[in-house]
Amino acid sequence: MHIISRVVILGMISVLLTACGGVVQSGPPEPTATEAPTATMPPPTPTATPDPATILSRAIAATEALDSYRMRFSLQPFVRKLPGANGHLLDAQPFEYILVHDGAKIHLIGDGDLLHIPGVTWKWMTPIELIHADGVIYAHGPLPLPGAADQVWYSLGDDPPEGFTIVPPDGAELLRRMTDAIDLEAFIANGQEGGDGEPCDVYRAETAAALAALHALGIPLADPTPGSAAIQFSLCDGYVYQMVIASSRQPSDISGVRPDIQINLVFANYGQARITPPAQSFTPPYLHEASTIAVWHGGNVRATPVSGEPRDQAHAGEQLLLYARTADNGWYLVVTPRGRAGWISATLVTLDQDQAAIPVDNGLSTLAQGLPPVPYPTAERAGAIVPPTPPAAPLVTPSAQEFRSGRFQITVPLSYGGGIIATEKAQMVAEMRALGGPFADSAEQLKAIGDGLAMFLYDRTLGANNFVTNIVVIRDPQPLSGTLDQYIDQNLSALPATVKIRSRGTITPYDTQVGSIETELAIGDRSVYQWMLIYPSHEDVWIVTLSTDLTEFNTRIDELREIVDSVFVAY
Repeated sequence: MHIISRVVILGMISVLLTACGGVVQSGPPEPTATEAPTATMPPPTPTATPDPATILSRAIAATEALDSYRMRFSLQPFVRKLPGANGHLLDAQPFEYILVHDGAKIHLIGDGDLLHIPGVTWKWMTPIELIHADGVIYAHGPLPLPGAADQVWYSLGDDPPEGFTIVPPDGAELLRRMTDAIDLEAFIANGQEGGDGEPCDVYRAETAAALAALHALGIPLADPTPGSAAIQFSLCDGYVYQMVIASSRQPSDISGVRPDIQINLVFANYGQARITPPAQSFTPPYLHEASTIAVWHGGNVRATPVSGEPRDQAHAGEQLLLYARTADNGWYLVVTPRGRAGWISATLVTLDQDQAAIPVDNGLSTLAQGLPPVPYPTAERAGAIVPPTPPAAPLVTPSAQEFRSGRFQITVPLSYGGGIIATEKAQMVAEMRALGGPFADSAEQLKAIGDGLAMFLYDRTLGANNFVTNIVVIRDPQPLSGTLDQYIDQNLSALPATVKIRSRGTITPYDTQVGSIETELAIGDRSVYQWMLIYPSHEDVWIVTLSTDLTEFNTRIDELREIVDSVFVAY
């Protein structure tokens, strides 16, 4: 029900009747009846119009008292570089979470980069979804936990690991923080706007109230004198429907950039939000104690011993988490470095511990039953590669001169730039120029020159201090010919399912300090550890070099330094 003030003023209309004289007659005049006068009613007392502060206070209190509702909180930074300004400009990443309350039950869906709230630092590189119900926390995979890599619901129990126990502030807490920090007397009525199909009353305040609200939310601005700032409430049916805070700072004299920020808080489903725990969930093996076991020969990791569906491939040299064994000691329950849980044959691993100390599990225990089903066939798994049949002809090692020819170089067009990838003796050297900084979109097709291979780069998630890139190399529709082409075909086609990269530098929305990035790359049946160096240069161009061999790496670095010095102005 909208709060609408009405002042009704009633007036009185008096009808005056006047008796008129007629023709003069003899004798006394006839008596004329006098009409009774109409009673005058006093006007009603006007109803006082509530002031904006009172209206806002009542709506905020009513919203805080709700037992169930759906709330969406979003924070969007905007960083703009002014014409002629120097320095790097990193695209600021949005942050958003949806929080549904149903009494004591909570459903959280979050996505974004980095947001700091007093006492809590949120750093979500990928979307996250949690349900707190009846003392149990459920999280939707894939999760950064051993054995929780599938897209299913996982039950984390009542004592989940760090990172899954804290829920961001709900609507009542956010409103309470701001109500205590801002002066509601500063708000004025600002018309109406649509909300949920009905008009909502809008109340607005300027800079002082907006800055106080930002500080109350734990997002103080470095510069306390922004170019402009405002906060606005939209009230529908006596509740807070929407709150918006917008701030635009003055440009910095040093960087020449103007950081702006906008916060949006929307409420819905007043008193009608309902949460149901997942009908099916699985227990990840991390809740049990594990040791490690080494793979000496690659092979399948299966859903059940002997004949279960393959869940992953274990590669020679990998270390697996070990949880259990079958009674006949023929199979081990493990989790691979890619987070896949399953059974591996004892013939493929080297056990360096007392076998009797490993718990026995024949696939019937709670641990084995807690593994989710295989979500898709191995050959159709994202990132899975069906290795080509090895050629019958002997392979030759191409010379460095042959590899430098344009026929065997692969051009990598990114959405913001390009580069070169070449291989020599299964060693990878890469140069990428990504315009727009490290937040450049990379979901683009990679095409080869000449008789090369078609490549695809996908699922890139980039956030503060790390990013992950998955690469898949597939055969070109036209078969390659000749021993040299067979060599390239075999080595490139078996290139990695996954590249994991962790930055050793610092990436923040307004500053970048990157010295080196440590990477882990799996090629074929081997794990190869690499290093990646990043050279920042002017106009937001980044030069990236990658190699598996330190000698070759140093040589390539010297070559790239010459390119950097001749083409770009390095910092």
